[in-house]
Amino acid sequence: MVSITAIAVVLAPFAHAQTSPPAASDTAATLRAEADALSGRYFAALDRVQALDADIARNEQVVDTMLARAQKARADARARALIAYTSSGMQLSTLIDSANTIDTARRAHLIDRVNERDETVYAKLRAATHDLHKQQRVLRDTRAAQADALDQLRDEGATIDAKLAQSVQREQQAQAAAAAATAALAAAAAATTTTTTTTPDAPAVPAPAAADPAPTTAAAPPPPPPPSPAPAPAAPEPPPSYSGSPGVSPHHDDPFLSCVRQRESGGNYGAVNRAGPYLGAYQFLQSTWNVSASHAGRGDLVGVPANVASPYDQDEVAWALYQWQGTGPWGGGC
Repeated sequence: MVSITAIAVVLAPFAHAQTSPPAASDTAATLRAEADALSGRYFAALDRVQALDADIARNEQVVDTMLARAQKARADARARALIAYTSSGMQLSTLIDSANTIDTARRAHLIDRVNERDETVYAKLRAATHDLHKQQRVLRDTRAAQADALDQLRDEGATIDAKLAQSVQREQQAQAAAAAATAALAAAAAATTTTTTTTPDAPAVPAPAAADPAPTTAAAPPPPPPPSPAPAPAAPEPPPSYSGSPGVSPHHDDPFLSCVRQRESGGNYGAVNRAGPYLGAYQFLQSTWNVSASHAGRGDLVGVPANVASPYDQDEVAWALYQWQGTGPWGGGC
């Protein structure tokens, strides 16, 4: 599953809408770049954890193999000793009780030589196993430290999502401001044209002398109340008009995507695994989907639930993540 495979947090609320132009550090492009950088660190840590898990698994397999070989070497030594005793032409008790000490010494030396090779192999295997256990402890300690770092990055998932939400807000504000400016210019141009075409020509008449204005007691109209501050925008919601990109993505039949779809969801684009929750054919965490869509330049998909997006859009976002981070987000499988 895409475990960012694990930045599983709800998009965090962000700052109130601004009426003044955003600072350079708050531009949509900058916010997207910051989200990308944080996500890159997360994916790198995830790759490191997966590599350590593979190393630990290989280490444990080698340890098990070495222990089995050591046990076999010890069993072989005992079997050879038994054969040496039983093939010596006399019973063990006779050998031990023999008054001929020279004969007994010779037989004992023969038995030692028979066992020597197996005992040497056994000792080497035990030493190698001991070294492997030490390596295993080091790997596990490193794995624990890397897991802590991964947890810290996962906790920063809220920061990633907040930055994405802010970038979407900035883009929406810029689009709304541009649309309002265009509408204002069009309205001003229309008003000017109307005034010019409807004002009749009239002869110049001297203006009458102005009379003294009568005193007035009417008060000036009160200024309009200041606008109330805009509420903090909620996390990006699926656009009301979202209907999904139609058709079939050109990457739909890519071997890797086909393998991941089958393994993760059986090819079900509407799949939901509540354990994450993991969503869609590629089992995205929503935050992973958001950052991947943003990285791909598909801000229109940020906030759209992955399992609600069209198959075309799911394929495109999965392809973008694959091109960006490789197979790591899916555990390196397929």
